[in-house]
Amino acid sequence: MALQFQDKRNLAQNQFFLDKVEVALVQAALAIASEDPAAKDHDRRVSLAREVLIDSPGWARRMALAVAVSLETSDKDAAEIDRADIVDDAALSAQVAAIWGAFLTPPVTP
Repeated sequence: MALQFQDKRNLAQNQFFLDKVEVALVQAALAIASEDPAAKDHDRRVSLAREVLIDSPGWARRMALAVAVSLETSDKDAAEIDRADIVDDAALSAQVAAIWGAFLTPPVTP
């Protein structure tokens, strides 16, 4: 059975999940910091990467619900949300990469 809204909220507040989200965020931030400067939205992406590296626990809390909501958890149930391995690392990293753009500050228009 797929996780319901409250289950996903509970997952987002689970400390094991938050710890894994934090590691995935730092990993993504380090990769973004070294990406090609010609990449789309590079300056905004690097700005967020710096913020994540400065306060990774805070950003993990900010992004955890978006990650939990966007994860494919159809084969999991609510009883499993207290386990650290409910989501594998590769899937978590992929979701962090997928939602990164949603947290960028709006571009400055001249």
